[in-house]
Amino acid sequence: MQFSGSDRKNIFLKQPRLVCCGTYRPAAGAMRSAHTHEFTELAFLKKGSGSYSVNGKLYPLRRGDLVICNPHVPHFEVINDDPEREILFLGVSRIHIDGMESGVLFRGDDFCIAPSGEYEDALGFLFDNIAKENERRGEWFGSVSSAYLTAVLAIATRLTRSDPEPPERDKTVYYEVRRYVDEHFTEINSIEEVCRTLFVNKYYVTHLFKKMLDVPPMQYVIRKRVGLARNLLAFTDAPVAEIARECGFSDPSYFCRVFKKVEGVSPLGFRKNPESEAEK
Repeated sequence: MQFSGSDRKNIFLKQPRLVCCGTYRPAAGAMRSAHTHEFTELAFLKKGSGSYSVNGKLYPLRRGDLVICNPHVPHFEVINDDPEREILFLGVSRIHIDGMESGVLFRGDDFCIAPSGEYEDALGFLFDNIAKENERRGEWFGSVSSAYLTAVLAIATRLTRSDPEPPERDKTVYYEVRRYVDEHFTEINSIEEVCRTLFVNKYYVTHLFKKMLDVPPMQYVIRKRVGLARNLLAFTDAPVAEIARECGFSDPSYFCRVFKKVEGVSPLGFRKNPESEAEK
């Protein structure tokens, strides 16, 4: 089998460094407080269920979820009464991925949760064996644990970029983001700010919107704004500039260009005959 040059390329510009690893099985009633790290934390929920608090906001976890928390982000594991819960964790520094800023596995966010899907068994195996190698410190310990660690980070990078989520999780995230966009579309300046607010990966969200609506998220925002503008033009006497601002456009000229591109007619042309335009 022949591989292209890009297939052979190592995405890691430097060898990542394992800072710590282990298994977290908190007892019922145990307390955790928010804390930060100088390194990237990866936590894999091998068994049971749980929750993760990041920047004061709570996120549910299900078996197979991989949590990635960038350095200096306040977080903690929330204790519940699930006796089966088992969280495997790694602390990793010196992450340098080709095309990415130093120290991060994904762009734009402090934190993400990526269901492992088909990689669940592989991640369980890798996390377990990194911990075993770290404990035994046997022959070739450094080489073996580095190979396992590189495999974990490669899978994590793939999960946060290609988003192989199960359909039910796709729908949950999609409807959460869409509900937020529907409520705030006049205020949104970029999909990045939406994803930071909801702690989801922007590439994943873009993938979901294209899959569900056949348009990227910001194009959906434009649709919502133009839809509101249609109603205001048809049912109010407000000036075009005022309508532009109310729909989230700071520049009335840009609003007019966008409206004409979407509707095929200028805002004033639409206002003169809204019923005729609505029938097109």
